[in-house]
Amino acid sequence: MQDEDKAKEQLMGLRERIAELEKERAICKRTEELLQARLDRFCCALSNLHAAVLLVTEDRQVEFANKSFCELFDLECSPEELRGLSPSEMIEKIRGAYADPVGAVEHIQEILDRGLPVACEEVALRDGRTCVRDFIPLDTAGKRHGRLWHHLDITERKRAENTLQQRTFELGERVKELDCLYALSSLIETSSDSLDAIMQGVVELLPPAWQYPHLACARIEVEGQTFSTANHRQTRWQLRRPIKVRNAQVGYVEVCYLQFPPECGEEPFLPQEGKLLDVVSERLGRAIERIQIRQALREGEERFRHLIVNTVDFIWQTDEKARFVYISPQIEEILGYRPEELLGRTCFQLLDPATVESNKAAFRSAIQTNQDKVFVESRWIDKKGGIVVIETNATVVRRLDGSFGGFIGIDRDITERKRAEEERLQLEQRFHQVQKAESLGRMAGAIAHHFNNLLGATMGRLELALADLQEAPRPRGHLMEAMKASQRAAEISRLMLTYLGHTVQRKEPCNVGDAVREALLLLVPSLPRRVHVQADLPPEGIVIQGDKAHIEQTLTNLIVNAGEAIGDGDGRITVTVRVMTAEKLRRFRLFPSGWEPAESGYVSISVSDTGSGFDPATMERIFDPFFSTKFPGRGLGLPVVLGVVRAHEGALAVESRPGLGSTFHVFFPLPARQPAHPARKPTVGLKPFKAGGLVLVVEDDPVVRDMAEAMLKEFGYEVVTAGDGFEALEMFRERRDEVRVVLLDQSMPGMSGWETLAALRALRSDLPVILASGYDEAQVMRGEHSEQPQAFLHKPFRMKDLEAALDAARKA
Repeated sequence: MQDEDKAKEQLMGLRERIAELEKERAICKRTEELLQARLDRFCCALSNLHAAVLLVTEDRQVEFANKSFCELFDLECSPEELRGLSPSEMIEKIRGAYADPVGAVEHIQEILDRGLPVACEEVALRDGRTCVRDFIPLDTAGKRHGRLWHHLDITERKRAENTLQQRTFELGERVKELDCLYALSSLIETSSDSLDAIMQGVVELLPPAWQYPHLACARIEVEGQTFSTANHRQTRWQLRRPIKVRNAQVGYVEVCYLQFPPECGEEPFLPQEGKLLDVVSERLGRAIERIQIRQALREGEERFRHLIVNTVDFIWQTDEKARFVYISPQIEEILGYRPEELLGRTCFQLLDPATVESNKAAFRSAIQTNQDKVFVESRWIDKKGGIVVIETNATVVRRLDGSFGGFIGIDRDITERKRAEEERLQLEQRFHQVQKAESLGRMAGAIAHHFNNLLGATMGRLELALADLQEAPRPRGHLMEAMKASQRAAEISRLMLTYLGHTVQRKEPCNVGDAVREALLLLVPSLPRRVHVQADLPPEGIVIQGDKAHIEQTLTNLIVNAGEAIGDGDGRITVTVRVMTAEKLRRFRLFPSGWEPAESGYVSISVSDTGSGFDPATMERIFDPFFSTKFPGRGLGLPVVLGVVRAHEGALAVESRPGLGSTFHVFFPLPARQPAHPARKPTVGLKPFKAGGLVLVVEDDPVVRDMAEAMLKEFGYEVVTAGDGFEALEMFRERRDEVRVVLLDQSMPGMSGWETLAALRALRSDLPVILASGYDEAQVMRGEHSEQPQAFLHKPFRMKDLEAALDAARKA
């Protein structure tokens, strides 16, 4: 029984214990639910937090990451996918987001290994953002549960801080700048007219306005005077601005740093400091100008008192009826009247009747419209009856009550000025004609140059075709005619270049008398029988430096022109050679326009005819290319004459009247001393240049380049081509030892023929070169050049010309 009671008692105790446990379990469950709810709210808050959060457990596994963490490091995964990763794996995922991936990984690994907390550490990301990061250990009651990684994007905050700092700095600099400008204005406005005091005061004001005043010094140099601070020393860290007065520089102001300032980038000076120095230099210029104006006003007052008495103009005053009441004595020198002779007369009585009404209208309009000034230009009649052009500057005189009281004025004799203006207008017209001629000349030269290239290609291709058609007489005949036409076109192009003065082959001693005699021997038989030729030549020879062939061509064109002017009737052509001084040349109207004699003596070749002559309008056009009074297709004879004269630095004059014939004068300069005729050296025959080997053709025109390549291959050469000098150098470097000769164009864009020649010779000094050009050899070879070609080839060229040039190049 006792045992049963004891069992019941234990059972009751057990039931009470179970009830207590149930109660405790309910309390634990409620607590767990509350903790879970709090944890959920905490995780939700962390998930939506702007800062990036990562929680790593003590066993080194990622337990939690929020969305901001993935966005900050541009991770292409959700926060849930990061759970379970080790710190090393996590670091590998985010390392690319740092501006310095290697340094960032090493630093994070060091933090994790040491286990120390890190707070507010700034780090730069690759995309330019700035973050502050914390590595916070999670400890409870001395037990570590893990580590919290916290990153916060502070880019905007940093930008705002930098902006605030920059603006604060700029504001400080602006305050210093305004202080300097205020002090400068006060100095200039309150200072006396002493330029020295202003300048020395300004140089003392400048250093305190700079970013580093203790390192700055200043100097002003103006009109030969120098003003500087006591510590001034010229250094390479300087800022200088010109001081200008009426757009003309009179000095400069500069600020120097005695050493390179600390905490500066590449430039030691701030942009604001440059702008400040701009303002200072401008105000100094205005101050100097103001001082000069004050000085000029004082001097002007003194000069005015002197000039009013001694001026060449005459001053006058009239009453309300335009009658003279005062006239200065200078009127006697201008019009011949003494002042007392004109008192009481009106000014209109001295005017040319043609200008009286217009002058009255101008003065009447000034009175009626309350104008103060009247400016008129009129023709006055002097005491001898001559016309004097007078410029009148008059002022209306009004009484105290406002009524009209007459005029007071100053009159100037502008007769000579008007004559000079007319002469100036004539000179301007001649100048415009010269400009037009130069413009046409440049255009014609360019056209002729390209025309020569195309003709060269055409003629070369025709020659190659003719060589292939030896057994086909009919096509060969057509090609021969085409070749003749091309040669004629090349001749026209050459004449155009002659007109431009670009075709003097050589200048050597030339006996003018001998050249005229030889030309007459050839020309006289070809003239009509009823045309007689007379020659007035000096007994002794007159020698000039020139091209004999071109001088003979000039005479030929003039005599043929004279024969055509006479026509089929009776007539006479007179050729005269004599020496003239430069002063006598000036009585002619000379071509080209604007030409002035540069030598003291000239030889004159005159060709006169008794032909039809021509009027002044025709004379203005006779030297225009292709102008002719006969029939279309003519008109290059006289332009060629002008071109030859221009190339010899001479001139040409024409005298003609309709029905009275014409005279053409050609003037060539005489040398200071008459040169002796040089003995001509016999031409030494060249051995043929054995065909074969590699030729480098350098030509920018593809048509001419292809034609030259075809010709050379016809001769048996291997050919490589280049379109400009740069390409030629590249090819030559590749095959330097193989190239036997270079055919080089003189006019190329980018690198000219002369520059290319020098560059090639720098690579290989013994390289034979043939220089080709559409201009004549004398013009191309003019000037100093470091390297010279072995041969010159004139465009357009034929196969025989190219072959001769290749033979000449063998000397290399």
